[in-house]
Amino acid sequence: MNEIPAQTIATIGVFLTLTSLLGTFFYVQLSTWVRDIISLRAKYSLNRGINTEAGRTATRECQYALSGLLNPIPLITSLAISAFIGFASYKSYNLLGAYNGPGAVIADLSQVFGVFLAIYTVLVVGLLAFGYGIGLSVRSGLRTG
Repeated sequence: MNEIPAQTIATIGVFLTLTSLLGTFFYVQLSTWVRDIISLRAKYSLNRGINTEAGRTATRECQYALSGLLNPIPLITSLAISAFIGFASYKSYNLLGAYNGPGAVIADLSQVFGVFLAIYTVLVVGLLAFGYGIGLSVRSGLRTG
């Protein structure tokens, strides 16, 4: 079995660190976006059909807020950050591939990469679909209401 040089382990560590920092920052941003969309839906639901000045004002506020939330920026950001995370993971897999053997460290690192990428992908796709779904339903309600 080939021993993994310390420089390779350090490089993989840097890739993991960058991936985790960027992924964490992005996940917080994406979670905040989804929370804001959920709050907007609640405000819209509470004021839908209320034909008072306060109800109409709240509905206009929902329309304004929706234009700031329902746009392509979360999707573009998701794609850019996911591309970087995918690239860093790919490079790490390549570094590990040069040292394939029965070593537990290689298997563990590969497993951690795989689990991280699976969880990250499910969360990003799920949160984007959930957020855009809510935003589109609110926009549809605002147009018909």
